[in-house]
Amino acid sequence: GTSSFSSGGRVWLMSGYGTISTSGSVLVATANAGNTGVSGLLVLSTGTASRGTSGTISIGSGVSVSGNSGGLYVGSGSATSGRAGSVYVVVGSGDSGNGGELVLSSGTSSFSSGGRVKILSGYGSISTSGSVLVATANAGGSGVSGLLVLSTGTASKGNSGDIMIG
Repeated sequence: GTSSFSSGGRVWLMSGYGTISTSGSVLVATANAGNTGVSGLLVLSTGTASRGTSGTISIGSGVSVSGNSGGLYVGSGSATSGRAGSVYVVVGSGDSGNGGELVLSSGTSSFSSGGRVKILSGYGSISTSGSVLVATANAGGSGVSGLLVLSTGTASKGNSGDIMIG
């Protein structure tokens, strides 16, 4: 519902609880397309804010008390006749201040190694594999282009990590 003086109503979509076994699933999907056309568009978005920050979208798996937590997969579908869809992770622009930050970070561990960050190009079964490009953008009318740092972390005991190129 709407409110003239406070926050609007909340929509809560939640699956059923399993007392002994697995909880229920929540599926949000558009139907398959017919013989012609494309399947429907699925939009997950917060509203516009006239003052302050717009809403946050948080997607993640739950906490596991004993065992592994669930994975999070974001990807496009495969194509049997044509090219698979692209996946874009794009940070918004700012017209008064810096642009937004994009952080890719793996998990930490209290007892073993931290998680790995892996950026891998696609395999070409008949032709060339894909390229991996790491670059800063060109500078604008004034200033310099961005800094590019390739560095390993420090080690409290022993050698720090290696950098291998080639």
